[in-house]
Amino acid sequence: MVWDAERVRGLRLRMGWSQRDLARRLEIDSLQVGEIEMEMQELSRDLEQTLDMLEKQAQTCANDLADQTLADILFDEDEISQVDQASVKRRFDN
Repeated sequence: MVWDAERVRGLRLRMGWSQRDLARRLEIDSLQVGEIEMEMQELSRDLEQTLDMLEKQAQTCANDLADQTLADILFDEDEISQVDQASVKRRFDN
């Protein structure tokens, strides 16, 4: 998938980052993030690769949070003392 201004801004907002926060992670100036989001500057291949990595990390964090929440539901509903990821997936992937 191609990185465009909307996708960069969407990732930043989904993560709750300011332009400065994203700039720090990309090792660029925060003004450049603004220019990227306003389609005034194109992304280099290096920046695209870093954005790919950040997006994967964001997805992993979201999945972990979802699994944690689902595990909490299992604890509450089934009154069990231990839940593993496989049992969460069996229960909620159906």
